Amino acid sequence: MAVNIPWLGIIITFLLFIQGFLMPKSKVLFSVQSLWVIVLTCFNTGGADWFGNEEYYWIASVNSNKGLLSNLYPTLVNYCRNLGMNFVLFNGLMSLFATLIILSMIYKYSKNSSLVLSFWLIFPLIDNIIQKRAYYSLSLVILAIPILFDRKAKNKLVQFFLFELLILLAYEIHSMYCLYLTIPFYLLLNYKWQKYISIIGFIICFVLKNEIQSVVNAIVGTSIESKSDLYFNQLASTSSISHTIFWAVWQAFQLLIILYINKKNLNNKKNSILLSLNWWGLLLIPLYSFNPVFTRIFRAIILFNYIAVADSVKIQKRRFINRSSILSISAELAFVAITFYMMDVNSNGLVQVVYPIFQNNLLLGD
Repeated sequence: MAVNIPWLGIIITFLLFIQGFLMPKSKVLFSVQSLWVIVLTCFNTGGADWFGNEEYYWIASVNSNKGLLSNLYPTLVNYCRNLGMNFVLFNGLMSLFATLIILSMIYKYSKNSSLVLSFWLIFPLIDNIIQKRAYYSLSLVILAIPILFDRKAKNKLVQFFLFELLILLAYEIHSMYCLYLTIPFYLLLNYKWQKYISIIGFIICFVLKNEIQSVVNAIVGTSIESKSDLYFNQLASTSSISHTIFWAVWQAFQLLIILYINKKNLNNKKNSILLSLNWWGLLLIPLYSFNPVFTRIFRAIILFNYIAVADSVKIQKRRFINRSSILSISAELAFVAITFYMMDVNSNGLVQVVYPIFQNNLLLGD
């Protein structure tokens, strides 16, 4: 059976990706890239997981036994349904909200914003478009993380509550991001203890791997019982030692890149916090032994890793990039390419995951 390849969308994405490396500081290019991300994300009308997400939209209901916060997303869905919105319009508006947050964070915190968006175009753009609720939630986590960078905040308590509030809101949209609630407590430790906790915690979690599902269910409750069974039992049945090793190396590789960058930027306070967040990320590896779906948790931190890598680029006098910049950019590019392959290309992913994003779009044509 012949496969209809959406060449136009693929070529546009590839050209915008390449241009980001040639003009990393260009605001015009960033605007064009951003417009393309909005087109692909907000005007999506189908693809992998579409029917499951659409079904959830139509059946979501408010549970009167829970408080307002626990009913936040169902209340929003019910309100939009009462306005007569179909899922295409609802997703378009929610995706626009999420995308504008992410784009604004890139623009605000990176001096090489076009390069950052080039990385983002390859991974996790496709996954974000597919995953809907996880994407809406991701944007709130990305909005929360920069709060942690402000070490000179006058009121640490307000800083703490603001971060936790945003994470709670993200959690109410998608429960996977609840683990971010632990980060402010983790950052209270000095750097040496952070490393100890991450390494020891990583080992303990692997030893007690069979208890992780019980702990998650105890914390989150029965509201995600079906998801818990899917992640820890059904999807875990396809896991293997080789897969676990791969995703452990995947996680550690990001830490190594940020460690390398920090050696070149010793006085960068933002990168020191980011380094701590990457050490915290090691605690997620035991979850990857069930299924790489849990790598979504780390995705918010990946964006700020992209920013750190892009901003480490130093142009020398004749516009030649120095050796350390080439190494960090090449390492991150390899990370992006490998992740894209594993998440979106492997196991016939091009046909089932990637192509439908370009083929099911209000502006590009269904």
